[in-house]
Amino acid sequence: MRAGFGRIVAAPGEVVWGIEPYGELADGTPVGIPIIVARGREDGPTVWLCAALHGTELYGVEVVRRIMREVVDPAVLRGTILSTPAANLPAVRAALRHKNN
Repeated sequence: MRAGFGRIVAAPGEVVWGIEPYGELADGTPVGIPIIVARGREDGPTVWLCAALHGTELYGVEVVRRIMREVVDPAVLRGTILSTPAANLPAVRAALRHKNN
C-alpha cells in the first residue's frame, strides 16, 4: 500500500518531510506545500493534520511540527498520518488571511 501525498511517500516505519510542488507565481517562481508523512509499520487508518490554511493562523504550524517530530513514533503507529503544517504557504509568508489580500 502506498502512503503519502504526491511525491512525498513514506515506507513502513518511516517519517518523511518534503515540499510538494503545486504551481508557480506570475514570475515563474515555483510554489509548493510542506508535507510530512508518518507511516506506521502496520496498516491502519489515515488521518490528515492541517494548519495555516489562512496566513494568520500560525500557532497550528508549530503544533503540527511538534506532533510529527516529538509525539508520533512510526515504530508503534498503525496507519498513516499525512500533515500539512502550512497549507497556504503564500498567505503564511505574507502574513495575510488570504493570499490575494
